Amino acid sequence: MSRRIPLLVITTVLATSLLLTGCKHDQEAVVKDTVIRPVKLTTIGNLSVAVRHFPAEFVATEETDLTFRVSGQLESLPVVPGQQVKKGQLLAALDDKDFKLNISQKQTAYDLAKLQQRRIKAMVKQRAATQSQLDEINNTVKQASTSLQQSKNQLAYSRIKAPFDGVIAKVYADNYEAVSAAAPILKLEDAETIDVQFQVPEDFVARIQSRGKSYQPTVIIDSMPGEVFKANY
Repeated sequence: MSRRIPLLVITTVLATSLLLTGCKHDQEAVVKDTVIRPVKLTTIGNLSVAVRHFPAEFVATEETDLTFRVSGQLESLPVVPGQQVKKGQLLAALDDKDFKLNISQKQTAYDLAKLQQRRIKAMVKQRAATQSQLDEINNTVKQASTSLQQSKNQLAYSRIKAPFDGVIAKVYADNYEAVSAAAPILKLEDAETIDVQFQVPEDFVARIQSRGKSYQPTVIIDSMPGEVFKANY
């Protein structure tokens, strides 16, 4: 093997992760919990090619655990692990009967307050009511409006929609079970990009330091034949 070109700067004691972000070519790789694939790290010189092999793991560039903001009974869970979903798509929903009933009650209270407000306004013009009475009913209308909006928000919080296009990586709950607010229900991962992570030995890192950020190795992934990527620290 001819001389090997030194590599890049990383501060570490034992080992360091290299991150490579590539376009989506293998969506199935994103949704598996721990997928280990061989990675070839290649340095191309004038007369020689040095190749190093590292075990690597596919990791979603963007992922999030999705939760409800209210408690309730899970009534709809129309997705499964590995399923692709679009932004805005319904992923899970709670039983919403009580939420809708609460909205109806708050709407009635708001409508009644508005009716009283109109009557008192007319009475003030006729000097049959005081300004303080009008101020009081105005405050009541404002409180009723706020309460109505909160009840509508509660209904919206009883549904989980996809915040971005992606793949369902995990489903933590079962349909029809009672769930608490903020309890993870689903894990959604970005389907467009993935990171390939692999550990670099300490002695290998030491050789990188003299080259700094100028070192940009070519990376080839065995499970993606024909694809070549440039890696950056």
